[in-house]
Amino acid sequence: MQEPTSGEQSASTGRELLLRARTAAEVVKSLNTDERAALIAVLLSDYTDSDADLLVTLTRAESALLAEDHVNYGQDPLMACCWMLFMIGRLEDVPVVWQAKMTDFDTGCGIDTVLMLPHGMAPTLDYAAAHHLDDITEWLAQCEGDVDADIQAWRDTTYFDGRPAPDAFVEELAAWMRQ
Repeated sequence: MQEPTSGEQSASTGRELLLRARTAAEVVKSLNTDERAALIAVLLSDYTDSDADLLVTLTRAESALLAEDHVNYGQDPLMACCWMLFMIGRLEDVPVVWQAKMTDFDTGCGIDTVLMLPHGMAPTLDYAAAHHLDDITEWLAQCEGDVDADIQAWRDTTYFDGRPAPDAFVEELAAWMRQ
């Protein structure tokens, strides 16, 4: 694990890392890739609506990482961030999930469009149109069928089950998240 650069002590457990990130948002920007993956893994166990801005920051950081080096880093941390944003349900985060989805071709295939629909198709289309998000509006207009079952399937997903406990060491959490 990378040594802290700002004079702070490095967190040894995921819960310690989460506490640091929640009390000082700028900490997230100084995390190395393993610490960031561990933080995402802990959030999967313990996210709340108040973590939305933290998740936006993590989503953007993971998108940038994949854009730079898709070969050495998997999509799971980014997908986890998008899923948590979907579960929190702020329409203002739809463009963040869209940007993550559009990181590259593989990520676009891997991040389900449904993760852009926290309240269903109509509210998301209305939001995108009202905010002149033409690329999102055009994309969603091409979607066919009733997405309600897909939305419920993502709400009930077990995709992220089996994660280590939040009190696990950062290294263990990061290894699980990037597996």
